[in-house]
Amino acid sequence: MTTLDTLIERNQDFAAHHFLKDLSMMPTLRTMIIGCVDPRVDPAHLLGLKLGEAVVVRNVGGRVTPATLQTMGMLGGIAQRGGGPPTGFHLVVLQHTQCGIAHLEGQPDMLASYFGIGKEGLLAKAVTDPHAAVAVDVATLKAIPALPDNWLVSGLIYDVTTGLVEVVVPPAPLRHAERPASAAQGRHERSSVRASHPVPVNPSSILVALTTIMLVDKLLQRACPPA
Repeated sequence: MTTLDTLIERNQDFAAHHFLKDLSMMPTLRTMIIGCVDPRVDPAHLLGLKLGEAVVVRNVGGRVTPATLQTMGMLGGIAQRGGGPPTGFHLVVLQHTQCGIAHLEGQPDMLASYFGIGKEGLLAKAVTDPHAAVAVDVATLKAIPALPDNWLVSGLIYDVTTGLVEVVVPPAPLRHAERPASAAQGRHERSSVRASHPVPVNPSSILVALTTIMLVDKLLQRACPPA
């Protein structure tokens, strides 16, 4: 039996016993996981995910790269066609110990191209330290203004020697809400808004535009500037 035969046989078992019909494209856990392609670190297994519960984006190292941001922007476009971006979303950065990306430390040209930065910026990406790398990538996501303030972001490290996940960055909003303005300031701001925007603006339309346009274009320059 070939490898493909094995996979087809497993698929037939899946279709017969585990397939769920009419699943929504919107993840039921309102979660996106950015993880590594390492075969030891499949989020579906180590986090017990079920079909339809989370969006999983995997790349080398589980890093936030220009390609990751482009994928998020494309997903925003898909969400727009499906009724708009979700509320209460949770972004999870999942990296792991003994990651193979550390073996590329001696290939700065490759890594710089991967991250979309100059070689002088590679040290800050902490490719040999997953704990530091998770913090770096969480900070990158927090710096993206197109993502809604109230979305949560967290960072995890999976230990390939124990099977356990460590919370490195606890869940927190991407940005804390600004303090409410004083009553006088609020009246002034509302008057300015009425004067400059006589037609009400749909917040969801703004969010969709930011997600689909800024994530694909402007945010690639802000979060991962070209070399």
